Amino acid sequence: MIGALLTTVASLSALAEVHASAPEAPAYDPVPEMLAAATPTPRMRGGDARQSPPPFIAPETAPAPPRVLADSTLRILLRNYRDSLTINGHGTQRGWVQGAQANFVSGLSGGETGVGVDAALFGAVKLDGDGASGDMVHVDRDGDGGEKRRAWAYMGGYAVKARHGGMLLKYGLQQVENVFLESKDNRALPPTFRGVTLNGDLAGGINVEAGSVDAVSPRGRTGLVGLKTAYGGTPISRLDYGGVNLTSASGKLSLYAAQARDVWNQLFVAGRHSFGPSEAAQWTASAAAYVTRDQGAGLQGTIGGKAYSLALARQIGASELAVSFQHVMSDQYLDYVQEANGLYLANGMVADYNAPREKSLQLRYTANGADFSMPGASVILWGIAGRSKSPRAGVPAPFDAGTWRDAYWRGGAPVHGNHHELGLKASYVFDRGDVKGISLAFIALAHRGSAHYVEPGEREYRFILNVPLKVF
Repeated sequence: MIGALLTTVASLSALAEVHASAPEAPAYDPVPEMLAAATPTPRMRGGDARQSPPPFIAPETAPAPPRVLADSTLRILLRNYRDSLTINGHGTQRGWVQGAQANFVSGLSGGETGVGVDAALFGAVKLDGDGASGDMVHVDRDGDGGEKRRAWAYMGGYAVKARHGGMLLKYGLQQVENVFLESKDNRALPPTFRGVTLNGDLAGGINVEAGSVDAVSPRGRTGLVGLKTAYGGTPISRLDYGGVNLTSASGKLSLYAAQARDVWNQLFVAGRHSFGPSEAAQWTASAAAYVTRDQGAGLQGTIGGKAYSLALARQIGASELAVSFQHVMSDQYLDYVQEANGLYLANGMVADYNAPREKSLQLRYTANGADFSMPGASVILWGIAGRSKSPRAGVPAPFDAGTWRDAYWRGGAPVHGNHHELGLKASYVFDRGDVKGISLAFIALAHRGSAHYVEPGEREYRFILNVPLKVF
């Protein structure tokens, strides 16, 4: 498997040389990153509205002499997470958790190839929440709500790594961030995926990455489980992926491919281009598309999926106004891997807008505090409306699988209908003094759907406080 990845990198390196010489129906979980910088940057996707980025992942460099310990770091992230979620106006799920992540990242040994290790210890204490809170709090190994579990701790990550030139190879349990497997970090603790990953920068502004993953440590659990599809609930024995990104001063072009064994093959392409008289008054146009086909044994039935999104954003000082359109052009859901933000399309702020033959439109405004003499503050307001049509071929096989049939059959009819959402996220990142780096965010949102649409009506209020600490 690693040999195949290295072969892929070799071919991509050759591509870089040529280039240099030439003249993103499970219960949805909501906005852009909790710890993101105050100044908005162009994005090719909407992003899970409640997502936090991996807290302490940074480029690693191999120093000339062996400095494994001298270049090592130990960082702790304390996260207080509180959520109140009401579904269809009946009952409210409440979760309140104090989480902690201790992340150790070693330096790399010297020489032509540097080696090192990473490790992460995760722990949490439940402050409020019962069995109905699900993975907001804790889920037992058998899948039942863990209302009796008051505290838990486990190895959230471990990896051995090697760097050769500009390429970093890692194997173990780790947070991943790409168009198929971005860790869905919107709770007290993030999920981590087990597998091998390869990432590096080549000449000519080219970045390449590849990986192979076979298990996940989910949010709210303390053990590994197999991969599965988010809407179909179909097991995936292994997910292999690879991609290349070409970056310039004015834009970015990405091309990725993935194979969920015996389920689907998937191709992703995206581009972004910025133009205008200045950074404070520029336009950014972006587009992204997925093409999905069934693969091997076709455990999730016949798949012929196509979907795309188009977006246009206007920078107004440090703030931004954006409009986007998204379209699923097939009779199947645009499905993805559970525990991942697996859709790098524009309208995935809360609901996914990925139902059969669905069209959706979003208007979003990001107010940056720098424009209002409040650096570090930001407010995001968004509204999205979508409409889907019944699959022309009915419920696809294997329709007798519970989660798969539930996704396609709602309220006594094939899934279809209208839905919309309104949301607000207010956040603040302290940038000076003893509290520098501490961030807090408050999110309020509402989602309403018609009787036959897959997503339920929901109202949610969420508060997250992140406190990063540097040990060494």
